[in-house]
Amino acid sequence: MTVSLSFLGPLVLFVLVGSLVLILEQSFDPRVQEATRLPSTRSAARVALAVGVFVLCLAGVIFVVLPRTSDGGFRVSGLSGITTTGLGREIRLGDFGEIKLSREVVMRIVDEGNDLVTPSRWRGAAYDRYSGGRWRQSRSGMVLLPRRGPGDFLLDRPSPDLTISHEIYLEPLDTDVMFIPPASSELSVALPSVFVDPYLTVRTGRSARAGRRYRVRWRPDASASASSLGGVERMEVWTRQLYLQLPPLSEDFHALARQLPGRSEAPLETAASIETFLEQEYRYSLRTPSRGRSDPVEDFLFDARAGHCEFFATAMIMLTRARGIPSRLVTGFRRGKRNEYGDFEVVRKSDAHAWVEVFNERRG
Repeated sequence: MTVSLSFLGPLVLFVLVGSLVLILEQSFDPRVQEATRLPSTRSAARVALAVGVFVLCLAGVIFVVLPRTSDGGFRVSGLSGITTTGLGREIRLGDFGEIKLSREVVMRIVDEGNDLVTPSRWRGAAYDRYSGGRWRQSRSGMVLLPRRGPGDFLLDRPSPDLTISHEIYLEPLDTDVMFIPPASSELSVALPSVFVDPYLTVRTGRSARAGRRYRVRWRPDASASASSLGGVERMEVWTRQLYLQLPPLSEDFHALARQLPGRSEAPLETAASIETFLEQEYRYSLRTPSRGRSDPVEDFLFDARAGHCEFFATAMIMLTRARGIPSRLVTGFRRGKRNEYGDFEVVRKSDAHAWVEVFNERRG
């Protein structure tokens, strides 16, 4: 969907001229001349103006009220989707700064009688290995999600807890990731199978270049930091090492990590204190820090002291890992904005977000 108004002038001209031509054409029809009294050219122009205004107003209301979904109209096979820089198998620091400048629509969320309750985050892909300003995924493979019926998949064990449902209209995207809320329990989509990867990312195994429509059920009382899927993620020794990996960093970095408060036996409290330190000592900016050191995260920490979510999240992960706390980078979207005239929420590229998941022995 475009938000540019450059098309509005030609559209208005087309509607007005088209209406006038149709009215004048009727006036030169001999059958119409015999049966009716013909309007003057000035009268015809007034009628054309009235008809044009009515058509434009009606079109405007329909455009605003109805969500433009991926299921509507005709699509050409192989249609390329929105490029998902910063949401693929590998991302580099700075990608999100480019994404967040775009107002392009990513998805629309339709309420199903939920009193405007929507999740604060939509979780996408996660990453474990960082080096030289790039995040990568070390692990591969996917596991089939259990089905409870045709097109219905279980994300968690059945529970008596209150759950609500949303219908998502995903715009064409060059990714197989399905963005879901925290504490999701069920997923409905017109696909024969859905998978989950080693990072608890829900995937379809096929690109969404023709758009996708799906429904997800989740617990609104769950914390925003809760896992998107149910259960506890257990960490083996070799997996733990992946989430403690550090690239070669300077002594300045390691000295900073040692200075921050926290205790090894209280990983969540230590992670929270590191998060607070970054929020208080650094400022948010869409500008990517200029390079001057061996690693971009050190440019952020010691020189620029400003950056966007990728830099905050990466710095927090490096600092928590330096204190022996396993953690990983997660990407997705924040809560979007509600359409004032329709009962749905719009999530744009500018809502792209990166955050940190810290491993807890009891909660996963």
